[in-house]
Amino acid sequence: MEKTKILIVEDNPIVAEDLKTKLIHLGYDITATAYSGEQALESLKYQRPDIALMDIRLGDGMNGIDTALKLKEIYAVSVIYLTAHADDDTISQAKATEPYGYIVKPFDDTEIKSVIEIAVFRQQSDRKARESQQWFQTTLSSIEAVETFRQTPDLFHLVITDMTMPGMTGDKLAQAVKVIKPDIPVILCTGFSEKINEKTASDFLVDGFLMKPIDIKKMAETVRNVLDKK
Repeated sequence: MEKTKILIVEDNPIVAEDLKTKLIHLGYDITATAYSGEQALESLKYQRPDIALMDIRLGDGMNGIDTALKLKEIYAVSVIYLTAHADDDTISQAKATEPYGYIVKPFDDTEIKSVIEIAVFRQQSDRKARESQQWFQTTLSSIEAVETFRQTPDLFHLVITDMTMPGMTGDKLAQAVKVIKPDIPVILCTGFSEKINEKTASDFLVDGFLMKPIDIKKMAETVRNVLDKK
């Protein structure tokens, strides 16, 4: 099993080294030890951690909260804060960065491990939730759909569209997404149409065809068939 990779951001070298020793003993990999926010961001150019352990109060330069925000926004790295004590205002600011936990100084091995393991579990759960949302993204606008697809084509494995859509018909949408990603399967749904039917669907770059009203069993079979052909 791959070890969890951790970035330590702590401005006190003695505290940082003690924490590093404890983490290695607990079975974690250390990507880097940074003594400032700037060093932390620089280290991510060479190796990406799973979790960053971040002292809220760093020395000169960026504080821990500002650094955590950049880690999250730019690199999607989750943060656990390290703190000895903090006033209510600092804690409120820290909460705004949505940390995965807090570890109180002086460090206790049992607390370190439990907080990190909970953070890793939450991180995996959040990732699965995002992937589910990406699988089933829905839009009522064909133009919006094409633009969303253009921005992140690799997130989509199947397009299901209605023939009658605002701004662009379903067959035109199928052609547009095929230009962006030629191997993307497209299923077209329609009622009666003189323009397209199950026999002529392939002429419009459509991989599957469903007549309305849509039967759930038929839809499941069509989805399975077009994905198996991919």
